[in-house]
Amino acid sequence: MFVPFENVRIGTFQEKNQDPDILSSTADIVKHLECLAQKGTDSICFIGTGSDPVLRKDIFEILDFANQKGFQRIKINTSARYFKDKKHIFEFFKRGAFFFEVPLFAHTPSLHDKHTGEMGSFRQAINGLKLIRKNPIHRRMNYRAFLQISLDTNKINYQYLAETISFCFTFNPDRIRINLRIPEISLSKIIPDLKNSLECCIENNCFPIVKGIPPCLMQNYEYFLYDFYNKCSGIPGNQYLDQCQTCLYFRICPGIPSEYIEKYGTKEFSPVLETTLDMSCINYLLKNPDP
Repeated sequence: MFVPFENVRIGTFQEKNQDPDILSSTADIVKHLECLAQKGTDSICFIGTGSDPVLRKDIFEILDFANQKGFQRIKINTSARYFKDKKHIFEFFKRGAFFFEVPLFAHTPSLHDKHTGEMGSFRQAINGLKLIRKNPIHRRMNYRAFLQISLDTNKINYQYLAETISFCFTFNPDRIRINLRIPEISLSKIIPDLKNSLECCIENNCFPIVKGIPPCLMQNYEYFLYDFYNKCSGIPGNQYLDQCQTCLYFRICPGIPSEYIEKYGTKEFSPVLETTLDMSCINYLLKNPDP
């Protein structure tokens, strides 16, 4: 089953931040990791806010501490732009950081750089992806890092989803996560291409995950919905229709963004009354939703 990471949001090195959930100083980060270890957390993900975690001067000190605390899975959410060479990436490997999540916004430099607002960011990200994928964790063994590529799909790049996913296969990712930014996109327009893309991932031995879409629109593809594994019911700003209460997935559905309903209406959504799927993970979530 898909096991989520505990996110650790870290800011720019030693920069004061008004948000208490964003940790900036080395001491605050270490203290937080200590608390997570005491709670029995075994999977953590470092997410940069304001800058890439890789750029922090103390990143190796932080990873050393996390490794000493026995976290079994350590993930870095990074643009991959700042990995310098094989030696640099190996410094992350030897400190137990074997999981990487890298955002990619398109399959061409022009589209990707337009999204990031920085010329050359596409080329830098590609070089970083190559370093992650081509270098083994252990020099004498063919163990490689776990690579997840995240695709933020919006009203500009959604029409290139199939091409972008095909491009991702160049790096042999272990997982591709597709983040749908609704209400920017009419779901009825993207769902056919989305389902074809999921099939393409399966054919290429890559497990896909989709975030941001109600399960009633993805029948027979429920296994690939991020919200199922994280039980994302009751998201602020989302709402349910009257008929949603009769849906098989009501208690684990993230709901529909209010803005989407205002823009596109509700005709696309209808309750799922039965399913032909018989997957233990889905059955477990139906029986054990969040309280």
